[in-house]
Amino acid sequence: MAETVRPRAAAQPRKYSTPLIAERRKRILDETKKLIGEAGIDGFTLRELGQRAGVSVTTVYNIFGDKEGVVAHALREFHAGIKLNLPSQGANLAGYCRTICDTTEVVLENRAYALALADLYFSRSLSPTLFEVIRSMPLQVFVHWLWMAERDGLLTGVIRPADAETAFANLEWASVKDWGAGRIADAELAEVRQRSFLVIVKAMAIRPIAEAADALLAALSSPAGNTA
Repeated sequence: MAETVRPRAAAQPRKYSTPLIAERRKRILDETKKLIGEAGIDGFTLRELGQRAGVSVTTVYNIFGDKEGVVAHALREFHAGIKLNLPSQGANLAGYCRTICDTTEVVLENRAYALALADLYFSRSLSPTLFEVIRSMPLQVFVHWLWMAERDGLLTGVIRPADAETAFANLEWASVKDWGAGRIADAELAEVRQRSFLVIVKAMAIRPIAEAADALLAALSSPAGNTA
């Protein structure tokens, strides 16, 4: 039986704070993440999600509004749960590279989920809302560097930050796609992601920071393999 489609205009999530609703909410989000990894966003219905989470479809609608709402919440909550050790200075490029290595471990531990998101990022049928959520996921480290670099006067202004963010997000998700296709080994993924960061930093930053990025790129080519 086809799943009933609710009007999007009426899909407004309701807010609850009882322990029961909180526990149901967690189950729904956990199962949403699993289903995304197994079948992508289009590969499951709210009925299937409800069955796996042990709740009714009405409960899912009441808490999250609609399918796009529950998916967006699942993506944001997973991303928010990743602990980042971010440097306090824009010049600390090695610190940012260490954080990239840390987040690479999260990607490796959640392979199916990461690959499903990479496929969605490059899909033409993804809604603008979900595209922006997925686009933002690998940007937290880079955007933090942009904030610190602007604060510390480290940017040349030649490249617009918005353009750099788009380039970085594209590189990040393309790297995940290549990794999923076997073109990048597990042990190489952190290095590839560090390179993406350092190349863009080099293009945006004043000379001393660009030279520091160059030095770290050279270190990545050494037998040690990464800067962490």
